[in-house]
Formats: sequence, structure tokens, C-alpha cells
Amino acid sequence: MVFSSGSRFQDRILGATGATKEDGRKAWGTILYQWGRCVPIFGGYEDEYDSNGETFNEARKWTVMNPAYGFEWKAVSESTTIEGSFAAPTTFFAARGTGLNGSIYSWLDHEDRTLWREEEKSDYDPCPAGYRLPEPDDWGDWNEKLVPASDLSGGTYTYNGNTAWFPVSGCGRAYDTGECVRGLKSQFMQWNGRVTMRNDIAPGRPEFDEYFPSRVIKGLEGSISNVDAMGNYSFAHATRCVEIK
Repeated sequence: MVFSSGSRFQDRILGATGATKEDGRKAWGTILYQWGRCVPIFGGYEDEYDSNGETFNEARKWTVMNPAYGFEWKAVSESTTIEGSFAAPTTFFAARGTGLNGSIYSWLDHEDRTLWREEEKSDYDPCPAGYRLPEPDDWGDWNEKLVPASDLSGGTYTYNGNTAWFPVSGCGRAYDTGECVRGLKSQFMQWNGRVTMRNDIAPGRPEFDEYFPSRVIKGLEGSISNVDAMGNYSFAHATRCVEIK
């Protein structure tokens, strides 16, 4: 669907099998990505929160691993190399202060803002051929025109007679050390490709334009508030790809 910006978005979150509210939650998109990492993380189907590292029980329940390879869904408080991330595709890496300052979590052992790039497709972009990660400008008036569903399960965006369904993505992230994969908040968190510095929010800390939009549906009345939250490279969010012009 073409948005007001002129950008043509896919009709669903990357990895989703359904594009409408009627398709149901299990079809809306359960695949998440850590920033700059093209390895998909399966978020499961139900809300999941546990500060003891058991948040991937849903993933373990719904996937089958070949025991010959030794893979398992898990979160570790350490970083890795790009090669290491490919070698351990079912591991959620999150180390404090790796290559950044001491308050930022990252899966990578050094800072690299080129893995996902602005307005061009990189080797690490998880979008299919012909598509790329969006930029903030691609969203047009989405942020102002999203209409929440009465059950707070998501919202719709309408432009030029066409309507797109946007499911909420739970808390939207495997948060820092993986304790929250789904649940807690009715929130929209979707990656873009760009990293910027927002010194007006916290000097010296990266504020992530790439997870725009960050929005929370509050209350039974379905009101929406915008959140200018601090991002981490370790966060895992969904994304919706844009057609390359």
C-alpha cells in the first residue's frame, strides 16, 4: 500500500502470514530482529515476560531443533561478532556497554552503524529482494492517522481509499537481556534502518530513529500516546519493509 509519503509498504510485518485483523494474532507476525542483525528471532504466540531468562519458552514450544547442531533458544549476557551471530542464530545476545558507553546494551562486540543503512539495502537487511528497511520519512502521516481497534489489538491506517492493519507488538522487544518478548503493553515498535544521535534526550547516548514509530495504546478508550524512548542495539522489534523505487 502507498502511504502519504509516496512510499509503498508491504501489507504486513516481515514474517507474518496474515495481513488483516480477521487473520488473528498468530498470523500477524512473530518474527523479531535485533538492530543490524538479519537473524530472525521467533517471539512465540503468547505474552511472555520473565526476568530469569525463561522468555524463550514459547519459542522452544513451537520449534523443533536438529540435535546434531546443538541449537537452542536462549538469551546470554554477552556480545558476539557478526560471524558468531550467524553461527548461533537462536541465541539472543545482549551485553552492556559493548563498543558503546556503559548504559547501552548491544549484541555486537563493536559499534557499527552501517549494518542497516539509510535508503539503501545492505547485506544485513532482512527485507526480501526489491524491498528495504523503512526510514522515518517513509511513514508520512501514519503517526497522526493511526486509528486504534476497540479491543486494543492494533490499529488501522487509511490513505487514498486503502487501509492497512497494524497489530500491536506486545512490549515490542526482547528487552535488553531477553526478559520481555511479548506482552505487558499494547505498543507499536517497528525498526527503521537509520541510527541518529539525540543529545537533547540524553547526551552521548544513541536515540534510535530506526524503531519509529514507538506508540502505546492506553486504556479502554483506546487513546494513543507517542513514546520517545531510549533504544538499545540489543532490542528486538518487528519491521515492515518498503519497496525500493
